Amino acid sequence: MHNILILTFLFYISFISPAFAGNSTREIDLQNEYAYRLIERGSAINPYNLFTNNFRSVSAREVRELFDQDKEIEIFADRANLYYMQKVEEKKSYSHKILDKMVLNGIYSEKEDAALYSSFGKKPDENYFGSLELGGNGRFKDFAAFSYSLRAGNDDYADDLELYRYRLKTGFEHLSLAVERDNLSMGPGYFGNLLVSDNIKPENTVLLKTEYPYDWGWLGAFRGYLWHTWFDDENRKNQDPYLLGMRLSLMPHYCIEIGFVRTIYYGGSGNPSYNNFNDYWKLFTAEDENVSGSKWDNDQHAGFDISIYLPFLKGFTPFKGGKLYLEYAFSDINGFWQKEDQGSKKYFRPYVTSFLPGLFLTTGTTDFRFEGIFTNKIAYSHHNYSDQGYSDNGYFIGHYAGNGAKGFLGEIYNETTLKVHCRAGARYIERGGYDNITTQTEKSGFAGLTFFITGALVVDIKYEYRTYDKTDMNSSLVRYSFIDKEYTDNIIYLKMSYSF
Repeated sequence: MHNILILTFLFYISFISPAFAGNSTREIDLQNEYAYRLIERGSAINPYNLFTNNFRSVSAREVRELFDQDKEIEIFADRANLYYMQKVEEKKSYSHKILDKMVLNGIYSEKEDAALYSSFGKKPDENYFGSLELGGNGRFKDFAAFSYSLRAGNDDYADDLELYRYRLKTGFEHLSLAVERDNLSMGPGYFGNLLVSDNIKPENTVLLKTEYPYDWGWLGAFRGYLWHTWFDDENRKNQDPYLLGMRLSLMPHYCIEIGFVRTIYYGGSGNPSYNNFNDYWKLFTAEDENVSGSKWDNDQHAGFDISIYLPFLKGFTPFKGGKLYLEYAFSDINGFWQKEDQGSKKYFRPYVTSFLPGLFLTTGTTDFRFEGIFTNKIAYSHHNYSDQGYSDNGYFIGHYAGNGAKGFLGEIYNETTLKVHCRAGARYIERGGYDNITTQTEKSGFAGLTFFITGALVVDIKYEYRTYDKTDMNSSLVRYSFIDKEYTDNIIYLKMSYSF
């Protein structure tokens, strides 16, 4: 399927005129954690309605709008450029770099087959994991850019060297269009988001997104996102499902952003297929959602998020800025247009609700993060998707905490020197499901150091201690069977990245 998408994209850009195309720049890799930290600091200290990082990844073109608007946060742009080579150039020429990065990951856990990490991979069969990723990029004049990564590791995805990520992208005045295999993260959350997080491995996606917002007058700056993902997941009952997603956001004020989100998880072997516009229109309207025997009964999610930026803190606190945010999501509604709810006195009411509150504060060199997670007991469950639910290859597409979770997470990050950064954090999560009475409590703490050895070489080391008061004996992601058996785990993470 992804080969067809690439050919279609190449056919498309071969006929468009560069006169109609905008500045097409590369995306900043989600693995570049420090780059995104600098971006969030910049937004918190001097928010700007022409930029948002509530849909990630973001492009160099988008970040330029943020960093160029104020001298106070120019230092963040300098650091991001230094360590991640993301300088935005206006060259209208052909260019390519066969090898521009190398990333080495290593993880060790005392517990075999443990959920060692929530992003970019699967549980290994052993108690250790290692991978090597090599990447390159290129540019075709001013209207097309591409990037790719090859990867090998000891997990189920990359025993041999494989094309792990790619992106082929063109840009216009406001929009960009990409065919890619990569991760998306949608929402203001740091430890995870309710509907789309970067927990899963990169999957084939077509993405249309707003990179330069539209001016909607008193409504503010408007952005729209539309994407479709093809999952490669054969280790489930309904193999290879799909995700259709959309997001609209408004910034009526430079300190306020409101987002409206919809995802539709559908298809897969054993479920209905859709072949024409009418099929997809009925899928979108959800008119026949939850109607017994309906072809359009699928796993649909919706919600909204709000972010309030706090630049005024620098006037009377030690902080230079911050961000207060909330994400709210639901997977069922009582709606007047739905056949199942006709005759109901309730005009509109959401069910199966979950929410994620959070607070970010920064001094410019020290960041404080506090986040909560409260998910419904069937948040990621659906009768069409059996024990795997809203997931891909054993990882939730939404928040990794899973069904019936309530908890709190926090982190402190400090730039001790320009070359040495430290961080520490903790989390407390209780989880349970709709078919069990008992709950499991997970407690963990972590500490780490990041060494910026040169402008090209970065080494990140982290240690984490986890303790669980019960053991889950159920292999299902969305159903739990806890027994009274405590266990602990000690985990060591090592990451080395080099930019050429």
